[in-house]
Amino acid sequence: MVHLGSLGTLLVVATVSATVGVQQSDLEAFFRSSKGLAMTSSESTALASKEAHSLTACGVTVPALQALKDAMYSTSMLNMGMAEVRQNLLPLAYQHVSPASLNTLFHTLYGSSGLNLPRSDATVKALELGKQKAEPYLLGPLFQVLYSVSAVNLPRSQAAQVAVDLAAAGASAEKLKASFLEAKSRMSKDVALKAAIRDAVDANLYGLEARYAKDGKPYVAREFQIYYGEQWLAEWMAAPQEKRTAQDGKDYLAAEFLTYYGTSWNTKWAASAIAEQRRIANDGKTYTMDEFMKHYSDSWQSEWAQAYEVLDICAGLNHATCDAQPSKCQWSWTGDWTTSCVVKPLEAKPSLVV
Repeated sequence: MVHLGSLGTLLVVATVSATVGVQQSDLEAFFRSSKGLAMTSSESTALASKEAHSLTACGVTVPALQALKDAMYSTSMLNMGMAEVRQNLLPLAYQHVSPASLNTLFHTLYGSSGLNLPRSDATVKALELGKQKAEPYLLGPLFQVLYSVSAVNLPRSQAAQVAVDLAAAGASAEKLKASFLEAKSRMSKDVALKAAIRDAVDANLYGLEARYAKDGKPYVAREFQIYYGEQWLAEWMAAPQEKRTAQDGKDYLAAEFLTYYGTSWNTKWAASAIAEQRRIANDGKTYTMDEFMKHYSDSWQSEWAQAYEVLDICAGLNHATCDAQPSKCQWSWTGDWTTSCVVKPLEAKPSLVV
């Protein structure tokens, strides 16, 4: 005789068992489909088996893969060949690159009204900037300031390369122009540009964005400039960006806080806790940033940049493990256990009654 409690347990087990592998079967279908990667049956099965666990842990869904593939393959977007798409899709997906941002970056790099790069160069740089989480809206204005005869007036190829670097670094085009024009009467063009770049990066996002230096601690751009001297920009660009936890319980970069909160983002950012970021290393294990630093020592930043980004601690957890993280996670059934453990929104602080 089965008691009611035991029957409930059996039903839960049966439901979970029925959904185990749902994501893998969906992956196989996507990899095999002509709308996906158009792989052979054996290739799609092998790739799905290899990647299902990591994609689940990183919160990468089949619809997300489809959207990214469409952005890369569509003739109106990046128009990449299928071989290129197959080679680059998963590395981009594991870094949670936005299809919309990728498309905007590419067209800014490739378009005649933008940087006007050759298609192959524009594609490579768009993928790189996408992985670096560069904000697309920075790139075009930075190039215009660097190339314009009324501003920095660099040769086109040099202006393009500096614009790409500064987009990755996060720099204000408005501040770059104002600082350069103010400084060029007092110093050489090269020195004035270096000074303007320091000011432009420091001014972006009110100077609140921090990045993790070699010691594993977050510092804002001005602190990088003081500590690293002439090498500050290279160190800044190699450093992972800080994230903070918003009211919805999810972790965001400073630029993403701006998108999420709008004009009040800076006060929300200052009041929010620094997020504990995690990534899956090449040994298949998940590490926090502090653990990454201890595991890889001096090379931890470059290894971190290539590792799979785990957006939150809840991604891919089963019901029991999700329930064991009550302060961070909650179970919200989606029809697929691999996507049903989600971040719990933070409780709003009660307002004071005067």
